[in-house]
Amino acid sequence: MPSEVTTLSVNDSRRIEMANELVSNAPPGEIQEVYDDLRQFLENDETFTVLSASMFAEHNKRNFVPVLVEGIEKPVVVFFCFCSGSFISFHVASLAFQVIITPFNVLNNGRIYDPRSKQSFELDHIKLEAFDRASCPNADVEELESRRLSLQESVDAYISKYFMHGNGSVFSYAEPECDEKKLLICIVNQQNQPNNFLNGHWQSQFAVQFPKEDELQIDGWIQLKVHYYEDGNVQLFSKKDVNRTIPFTNEATFANDVVKVVQEEEENFQRNVDQSRRLMSEFNFKGLRRQLPVTRSKIDWSKMVSYRVATELKPQTP
Repeated sequence: MPSEVTTLSVNDSRRIEMANELVSNAPPGEIQEVYDDLRQFLENDETFTVLSASMFAEHNKRNFVPVLVEGIEKPVVVFFCFCSGSFISFHVASLAFQVIITPFNVLNNGRIYDPRSKQSFELDHIKLEAFDRASCPNADVEELESRRLSLQESVDAYISKYFMHGNGSVFSYAEPECDEKKLLICIVNQQNQPNNFLNGHWQSQFAVQFPKEDELQIDGWIQLKVHYYEDGNVQLFSKKDVNRTIPFTNEATFANDVVKVVQEEEENFQRNVDQSRRLMSEFNFKGLRRQLPVTRSKIDWSKMVSYRVATELKPQTP
């Protein structure tokens, strides 16, 4: 007996496509609310449910969503200082930590790889639950491992200093079609405040390449998404591309030299966003409507009736 094949009509296909776009572009921290609303709107709920796992997986990769993994030791920065141009950190072990999901640590079989513990795990992308951990020792580029470890330590110290809820990972990556190898820094910081009707998502990615023996190429981007929805619906999206070339001096200063560039670029981005926000508030928004009427005095709307009565009782000039 031939297997049954579900064929979507053009209308259903378009609706699923639109739903996928809405899920992929959900405001920070609100994908579950978007998903629940879409389930009520779509009649073909079974098809949507089948496809929802891939929708969530794509959203999680795109936004570097962190997932809590228990039972794996991770060194957590408990104290750090910036001394003589270098980040110095001190660590303790934690048995539960967050692994961020990125396009660079999703294996071909769909499992998520953690470069810290050299383990991989299955992930329920909707519930964000990790399970079935297993050793995965050969997923990194071996010749870059010492640099990856030193860079991860400097990135951890940087995140602990500047991001209250931050997570970051460093991955080694080899282009499949060429011999180009690079290190990838992925940083994310998300803060959800539903009681204040405010959610925010900071995300950055930097690729560190070695084009010459005495040169480092750092390319990437930084982006910020904010959603404010009290008595309105305002979303902010800002993104900046990064392209820097710095000298490669030695292995001892390599990690801190790279993190200094990351810090400089992210601080410049934050200053530019703050400046744009102030300019928008002072000029753009004010230009949309007149602050005061032509009389240059505000109207007390609660006294409008009194104004009208006074006008009617005022003696008319013959």
